[in-house]
Amino acid sequence: MALSKYVKPVIFWLRGTSADSSTSEGRARERWRRVLVTAAAAFASRGIGILTLLVTVPLTLHYLGQERYGLWMTISSVIALLGFADLGLGNGLVNALSAAHGRDDHAEARALVSNAFFLLAAIAAALGILFFVNYPWISWADLFNVRSALAAEEAGAATAVLLVTVLLNLPLGVVQRIQLGYQEGFTNGLWAAVSNLMALVAVVAVIQLRGSLPWLVLAVAGAPVLATAVNGFVLFRYRKPWLLPRPGDLSPRTMRTLGRIGAAFFVLQITGVIIFASDNIVIARMLGPDAVTEYAVPARLFGLLPLVLGILLCPLWPAYGEALARGDGAWVRRALKQSLVLALGIGGTAAVALTALGPAVLALWVGPGVTPGAGVLTGLCAQVIVVALATPLTMVLNGANVMRFQVAAALAQAATCLPLKIAFAHLFGVGGVPWATAVTHLACWVVPVAVFLPALLALPARTASPAPTTC
Repeated sequence: MALSKYVKPVIFWLRGTSADSSTSEGRARERWRRVLVTAAAAFASRGIGILTLLVTVPLTLHYLGQERYGLWMTISSVIALLGFADLGLGNGLVNALSAAHGRDDHAEARALVSNAFFLLAAIAAALGILFFVNYPWISWADLFNVRSALAAEEAGAATAVLLVTVLLNLPLGVVQRIQLGYQEGFTNGLWAAVSNLMALVAVVAVIQLRGSLPWLVLAVAGAPVLATAVNGFVLFRYRKPWLLPRPGDLSPRTMRTLGRIGAAFFVLQITGVIIFASDNIVIARMLGPDAVTEYAVPARLFGLLPLVLGILLCPLWPAYGEALARGDGAWVRRALKQSLVLALGIGGTAAVALTALGPAVLALWVGPGVTPGAGVLTGLCAQVIVVALATPLTMVLNGANVMRFQVAAALAQAATCLPLKIAFAHLFGVGGVPWATAVTHLACWVVPVAVFLPALLALPARTASPAPTTC
């Protein structure tokens, strides 16, 4: 009897049967069950990725040295600017597929997948042609501000390898979007874990064989491409063969549907890259590749904290949408308060601890070669705390399908953060860059959203179109 007392609640949280949705209490319990189970599954899949990161960073840093590792991180930041190249079609596909799945409309689902796949393939082909036409005319050593002959020789080839893998992933990305749209995120997690293990094995093999930087880039960036390709083969051959993209399904109407849904996501992707992926580029141009390593290594350590917060809080996104549609604003307000306390408690405490223990942790992790100053560590700490404030607020906006406000706030931050990063890097060195991100994120995002949310949550119910369902 005593054991049953503890086993029954566990069974409730893990079982697939919904709670009584006819009562407010039952709906609340079911929302929290879905949030916790989804977060637990995400933690399991992300765990291998974090362990892989912890192993590969010191391996590659010691193997490449300061300048070549900084070159790699700078190239990665430049290529990350292509994260918006899908024009928001990926997130648009997820939302449209969710609606088609709810109607069991296989024909519409296949049309959506086909149009998204061929549009993304065309975008990838155009970008690839543009790159390779201009490749011979670019001085890669000058572009990345490298000094050694080896780094100068490898810069162009490493950039080409990374770009090709990113472009291949554009059309292949529909595989993951399909699984998210059909609420099969666990499958994505499984293949992500496989790709991380493949990357780890490949990195060790390249280092043992004394391979060059382009081969190391291929080992890390090529593994996800291969894993996604195999995932797609299984999906289209065995699990959902009716979704296999077909040129005959192309239609202007479906393209317009995807474009309309993805337009807001596209703007948010662009601004997100400018805000959060430009640090290494600014530091490389202002202070050189060696300074990138001083920033990039501790930034990866601190970056684990927003990752954890995202895993915990992202499942609230669809829960808020369902609750607001039902008029359960009281549950949303309670959940928002609890998520803010949780995010600040975890993110703030861990960030302060990393700031105090950062030098010792980095010395244990990568050795004595990377010694960031106090400005870098405190700046990263401030950035994490601001993100911990922003993430719970953003989940409510996403759940309420409030996109125009987010776009306006993101554009304001993107317009101010890059000039401020350049100014702070000039005035304060490497440590000024994360402080610039923290200041603009607080002023242009957290404060406006905190002012806007009370009016939103005072509404009795939301009647807008269904909220997005993925992060």
